[in-house]
Amino acid sequence: MVRAIQLAMEDFYPWDKKPPTSEGPEWECLYRRESYGVYAAPYQDDVILVSIVLEPQACGGRAVPHDMGALYAVDTRSWRILAVQR
Repeated sequence: MVRAIQLAMEDFYPWDKKPPTSEGPEWECLYRRESYGVYAAPYQDDVILVSIVLEPQACGGRAVPHDMGALYAVDTRSWRILAVQR
């Protein structure tokens, strides 16, 4: 399960991703991995679903977009992402 989470998180937010310079410091929280909750569950036929969602308290009470996140289907036989819903 941890491997599926790592694969999804690396696709969603690669380690080398930098925040755009046009964004102000008030949105810096959107560009930190620790601002996101990650949930995983077995699905069917060796597939794990991984959900990545922005935690409501991540930006200190600021209004943040509610559509920040993604749902991944990861094949545990070939360790590849089958589908992504953003």
